[in-house]
Amino acid sequence: MIQQATEHFGQIDIVINNALVNFKFDPTQQKAFKDLTWEDYEQQLNGTLKGAFNVTQSVISQFIAQQSGCIISIGTNLYQNPVVPYHGIQLQKQDLSVSLVILQPNLVNSELQQMLFQVVY
Repeated sequence: MIQQATEHFGQIDIVINNALVNFKFDPTQQKAFKDLTWEDYEQQLNGTLKGAFNVTQSVISQFIAQQSGCIISIGTNLYQNPVVPYHGIQLQKQDLSVSLVILQPNLVNSELQQMLFQVVY
């Protein structure tokens, strides 16, 4: 999929992970957690977490080579506020809904910085 997209568009700049497998947003079609089988759960694990892992791993080398790229994993609040029993996706999407922001400013020579340096060292 990544290779085909790269051939068609020239490069990939963004990946959005938002996969669900055979999921019906219909409460009458959802099983209660007590009725789930491991196969039901594993199908969602493979589609959601494994899918995001595989797509991200497939594109990461390209992002490194082009020195740019963005990976977004769509989360959900269904594990916190389920409107119907979506047990099959709740935990997997919870794992993907972590945001990471790293700020790495350069040190600035200031009174505060000098004071912190003296306290630490």
